[in-house]
Amino acid sequence: MKINVIKYLFFTLIALFFQAKLIHAQTLYLPHYTTKDGLPSNNCYFTLQDKKGYIWVATDAGVSRFDGSNFENFSVDDGLPDNQILQLKEDSKGRIWFLALNGQLSYFFNGKIYNAENEPKLKLLKLNAVVVSFFEDSKGRIWFGTNKNVIACWNEESVLQYRSSNQQKQFINAFIHEDSKSNIWVYSTQAIHVFIERDFVLINDSILPLSYKTSLNLKNKSMYFLDKSGLNLKTGFTVKKVLPITSDLLTNNPGYIYTNDKEIWLSNNSGVSILGFNGSRKQILKDIDVNQVIKDRNDNMWFTTKNGIYRLPNPKERLYILNTESGLSNNTIKSITKDGKNRLWLGLGDAKINLLDVGTKHVQRIDIPDKKRYNNIKQFRLDTIRNTMYFSSDYGLGKLENIYSDKPKFNYLKEANNSVFVVKNFSLDSDKKLALALSSGVVIINDRINKLEFNALAYKEKQDYFKERS
Repeated sequence: MKINVIKYLFFTLIALFFQAKLIHAQTLYLPHYTTKDGLPSNNCYFTLQDKKGYIWVATDAGVSRFDGSNFENFSVDDGLPDNQILQLKEDSKGRIWFLALNGQLSYFFNGKIYNAENEPKLKLLKLNAVVVSFFEDSKGRIWFGTNKNVIACWNEESVLQYRSSNQQKQFINAFIHEDSKSNIWVYSTQAIHVFIERDFVLINDSILPLSYKTSLNLKNKSMYFLDKSGLNLKTGFTVKKVLPITSDLLTNNPGYIYTNDKEIWLSNNSGVSILGFNGSRKQILKDIDVNQVIKDRNDNMWFTTKNGIYRLPNPKERLYILNTESGLSNNTIKSITKDGKNRLWLGLGDAKINLLDVGTKHVQRIDIPDKKRYNNIKQFRLDTIRNTMYFSSDYGLGKLENIYSDKPKFNYLKEANNSVFVVKNFSLDSDKKLALALSSGVVIINDRINKLEFNALAYKEKQDYFKERS
């Protein structure tokens, strides 16, 4: 979606009325979706974008599917085995799987929810445990890690269950991974196992993931995971430390992570930290308990929280809240326009004009000496040929000439008899004329370049004055 600059500023000003978190000298606006927008609950556990582009949200009151405008909700009344859905996964067949708190599995396919009552194959998957991880391998088999010492492998016809006999090295809260050689790995907080022939074999390794939430399978069959000292990249049997991370972030209940080749987005009870592999560090959603970060196919970032979900638009569509903390003279913005150098002209209260460079966010302030007459700058018009910006208030009109120079020159509209006039609107033609809508009618000024003046006592009806046209 393309957003032009004027529309950009319009939404920026609207965003002044919403809550967001500060990034440097400007505030980034994140759309926030809650029960007021249609979610079944604000307590959200997991978010997924499916192959069709829908955004699915798992909550403690059912599941919601978002099409970009509306939320469609599903509950036990629609076939869910439990309203508390902890995770969502999509398999290669396009089935959306629901991982429920009561341990029962179900999925959505072609408009219908399938569960153990209406799909006999799912009866095989009663594991008497909460499923915490879901993985489909290269052979189409689906693996389930649980909160107990059991792992299940399902091929739709049968299910195999695996348990560790070592009481100190169990499969509790396991994460499943497949490497480039089709080896199946199981990572828990106690141990690492690899599947060899018909069973899992213990691997002696001291580098263990913090949890199944902080492990992430990649398309190239490598794997990122957090341990107690930072971010690691596993490729085959090799583990490489990618980024050391401070303990304050790793011990604050980290959630599901997102990584790319430049940075990790780490969620926890204090918000989201964006940690660059070059050492950079930013934070958004400060002091908000965030459980998950994902990126959709349009490069939007989604954040799952206990108070709904937030969306960070892709960089080309992001909105920023600009106010006095950003350098504006005041927050009373009455008008906006753009000049030929991509600067935004902001007409403010208290006889002030601010110029905002959209790229750098630098603000240049211009004060109009006559604060009483030009208290609120309510309109701009740009003469692109002569590089002149015209502006008006309720009781005056002026222009700034040579606006791209270091010292633009002020000039003001005069009434020959010094009469007070009320400006409702004005417009410029491509030549020299200026049409001025006053409370009494429309006045035409024939030469705005050389003589910015009119005489209210010398109107010529239907030539330079049109009564009751304003």
